[in-house]
Amino acid sequence: MLRGLGGVATNTTGSDGRTLLITNPAMVTLGPNQNEGTMDLTISANGFYDYEKEDAVMIVRTA
Repeated sequence: MLRGLGGVATNTTGSDGRTLLITNPAMVTLGPNQNEGTMDLTISANGFYDYEKEDAVMIVRTA
């Protein structure tokens, strides 16, 4: 799961152990005086400890 800045994305891995996380761009918001922000990542698998990484993805305003 990828979450933060008002957005969230979840998915299940395929047989190769990979997945693609996509969040609706309209849900991810930066304030009017905010040029960057971060999203947190959590990976869960049955029988294993959850992996959590704060600030795993940085979103940067370019325009």
